[in-house]
Amino acid sequence: MYQYDVFISYHRAGATVPAWVRTHFYPRLAALLDEQLDHEATVFFDGNTRAGGKWPDELRDALGRAKILLPVCSPKYFLSEWCLAEWHSMAHREELTGMGSHGLISGDLL
Repeated sequence: MYQYDVFISYHRAGATVPAWVRTHFYPRLAALLDEQLDHEATVFFDGNTRAGGKWPDELRDALGRAKILLPVCSPKYFLSEWCLAEWHSMAHREELTGMGSHGLISGDLL
């Protein structure tokens, strides 16, 4: 049913957070999940989208086919309309499935 185990959501503007997600967080998360899961981990990261593709559609489709949303909560994350749309989309799915806030959005706010 799901194509992705995890959908990484992060604020894409600027240089620091996107570079950290691409070079450190995404590869390490994928490797750790591969070690822990009984199947090859599938992590959606927008750095893997096709060049020239319709990225808003690709992001929307990937989010809908992901088991969980893993937000990288940087200072500007909650100021981004796109990040908030990803968050609220998954929160709505939690409500529809009766999971409340116990399963589809991973992580705690500090």
